[in-house]
Amino acid sequence: MGSFFDIFNGEHRNCFKLILDEDIKIDQVRSLLKFLGQSVFSKNIKIVMIDNAEYLNLNSSNALLKALEEPGDSTFFFI
Repeated sequence: MGSFFDIFNGEHRNCFKLILDEDIKIDQVRSLLKFLGQSVFSKNIKIVMIDNAEYLNLNSSNALLKALEEPGDSTFFFI
């Protein structure tokens, strides 16, 4: 699937990393949702890392909620 460092750095095709020091905008969450809708590169696993989740604004939180409530079988969220 790739090295641990590729995944940790968000550089693997099956990994989406969202790390910010300010408000997480709705467009960024939409990019995440688009990623979740794409087919996987290998091993049928998707990894989503969201750091500083406290920076999600109301609209971003609402957009992310459905993905968190109904993740794919092989989707893993680290928040």
